[in-house]
Amino acid sequence: MLLLYDRPGDWLGVPPERLERLIAEYSAWVERMQEAGRLVLAEKLKDEGGKVLGRDGAVAHPDYAAAEEVLGGIFIVRAADYEEAVQLARSSPHARYGARTEVREIQVLG
Repeated sequence: MLLLYDRPGDWLGVPPERLERLIAEYSAWVERMQEAGRLVLAEKLKDEGGKVLGRDGAVAHPDYAAAEEVLGGIFIVRAADYEEAVQLARSSPHARYGARTEVREIQVLG
């Protein structure tokens, strides 16, 4: 699983034509991953409306605008091993633009 993190505000003020190019880069990467049979799931998370449940069940509403970094999207990829998953993460536009990607192995239960 690739967990893509962003810094709030990184996209504010970016000219629309540059945003279109960035979106096209991500779309092309996703398409290559699909064609190679590597992509299982790709989802961008909404920028607002998240809730955090504490250990005591209390609900907190994070202030994403004030956060230094937020989880912005997830990709589940099919890889032969962990190192291949890392290489897939390195090939993403997210890595090229200096944003953080966490690579985690999914442990199948049962």
